[in-house]
Amino acid sequence: MDDFSLRLEGGSLVFPDGVARCLACGAAPVGHQRAVFETPDTSKDPAVALDAPLCATHLAHARRLLWKTVFHGLLSVACWAASWLLISRYRLDQKSEICWLLPLPGIAFFCVAVMKWASWQRAGLTCAATRLDDGLVEISYPKK
Repeated sequence: MDDFSLRLEGGSLVFPDGVARCLACGAAPVGHQRAVFETPDTSKDPAVALDAPLCATHLAHARRLLWKTVFHGLLSVACWAASWLLISRYRLDQKSEICWLLPLPGIAFFCVAVMKWASWQRAGLTCAATRLDDGLVEISYPKK
């Protein structure tokens, strides 16, 4: 998709022709998902929060991202608990190499959970939103 500018009124996007489209693929939307786009310099340009219109496929994907975030977060906690139990149960000393390896899966699942959380905040969209003057929001997509 090409970059374009839309008007933002009360958190909702107003399309020029009056017909809303999915921000991911351009199809007819069936619902909205709240999307928050962080900007690099939040001191002069605050985050852009909008209700993104999404088609059925992308709306379901955006909602599944929350459950994936919860799953990876719980898996991270379980890995940390298992490593703590193993270390305390078998009284592994600090010099053992396994003491340093046991928490690694927990760290990996925590990193995945943080990435899923960030994607969920953007409603699964790969585009970026930047606030312009006069209430316009520029939607830009990564170049392929």
